[in-house]
Amino acid sequence: MSRTPVWLLPHRLSLDAPVVALVWQDFVARCYPSPLRIPGRCVLGLTVWAIYLADRLLDAKRGDDAESFYRKHWGAMASLLALVLGCDLVTSVLWLRPVVFRNGLALAFAVGAYLCLFSYVRLGMLTWKRVAAAALFSSGVFLVASTSWTADRLLLPWTGFALLCLCNLRTIIHLEWRKHIDAVFCIWAGALCVLCVVEGGPPRWNLALATGAVGLVALAHWGRSLPKNTGRVLADAVLLAPILYR
Repeated sequence: MSRTPVWLLPHRLSLDAPVVALVWQDFVARCYPSPLRIPGRCVLGLTVWAIYLADRLLDAKRGDDAESFYRKHWGAMASLLALVLGCDLVTSVLWLRPVVFRNGLALAFAVGAYLCLFSYVRLGMLTWKRVAAAALFSSGVFLVASTSWTADRLLLPWTGFALLCLCNLRTIIHLEWRKHIDAVFCIWAGALCVLCVVEGGPPRWNLALATGAVGLVALAHWGRSLPKNTGRVLADAVLLAPILYR
């Protein structure tokens, strides 16, 4: 770890995804008013962190070249995962609201199925893995709000954020493979833009989605010459757009 640049360490430790999740969870609670308490914030951050740690550890175990850092420090990262899971479990059981805890159990089951399906069974369906990851990430961000709002009211904003997550994952692919923007990326970004127009939610919500989408398109188009790790960090940084509209 001593050879890892300081600015890259949060990404190496998989802390970027929890930060993005917490920023959007707070933004959802502001745009769609719902009681967001400290335990709910902590559990989301810890859960997302644990999922990303586990996913990268599994990739490293399979010999994925992109996860050489986790392969070199497998023991330390596995210990960190155990610590994060322990804190997550204690916080969930002792301090989480019962309704949030119950809904979270169903989501935890879905996450477990995702890790088993796409990590142990070599299906070769990378697109479906990204779709599932985006859907689960969006569901975690909206978990607390779903206890105060009906599913039909949150369906469009949930879909919009899931599409933004898909664009983020696709941007990372373009940056790592030095690819030009393809039809899949255009479809996802276009669907997100249409959704921002027809959703009819709070203006700042749509502005944040649109800002994120424009930033990712620009990064995918002009950032192909960037180092891979730099591109990943910037792609996640673009998702911090809600900070501009709080």
